[in-house]
Amino acid sequence: MMIHMTNSLYALHHSRFRTWLASAILCCFIAFPAQSAPLLPIDIPLKTEEGEVTLRGYEGKVLLLNFWATWCQSCIEEMPSLMALEEKYKDQGLVLLAVSEDFRGFDVIPGFLKRNGLEALNPVWDPKSKLYNALRLKALPTTLIIDRQGREAGRMVGGLNWMQPDIRKDMEALLNEPSEITSETPVAPPQDIPPPP
Repeated sequence: MMIHMTNSLYALHHSRFRTWLASAILCCFIAFPAQSAPLLPIDIPLKTEEGEVTLRGYEGKVLLLNFWATWCQSCIEEMPSLMALEEKYKDQGLVLLAVSEDFRGFDVIPGFLKRNGLEALNPVWDPKSKLYNALRLKALPTTLIIDRQGREAGRMVGGLNWMQPDIRKDMEALLNEPSEITSETPVAPPQDIPPPP
């Protein structure tokens, strides 16, 4: 598992994240100033049961952007703790968006979630893995933590128990940060990046 932290809040409190890594075989901590945090491709369309959404619709929220697939066992194992974290903090502005990378499309997702008791999940599908590639992801599951300003605050590669006390403590700190979203907030243009060989 690897964690890449990119928010100044996490840079200041990175010692807390050591407990996240207790069971990790490999870990990497990288901290950057908040102003250099990666910009998100917020206008790439994602499919839902009702139509389409983009990340622009979640501005001002703290977003857990979880990339998963129905065939990924570690993805499924961490889902209950991700959903429990969202349930605990949803009234404070935390949103879990589960981005499926299944090649067979959105139609396979609802039945799979029902069979596995995950009906409460908020799933979307990433056609042709455009968002996955634009974010230069390399593995599933990967979860990005997006702050209220639309910056990437952290990145976890690999499954995790998201209800650990230290994770909750840092999530509370992130949720308490003010929103500074403006119409002039810069965004990165969508781009297609070939998947790794």
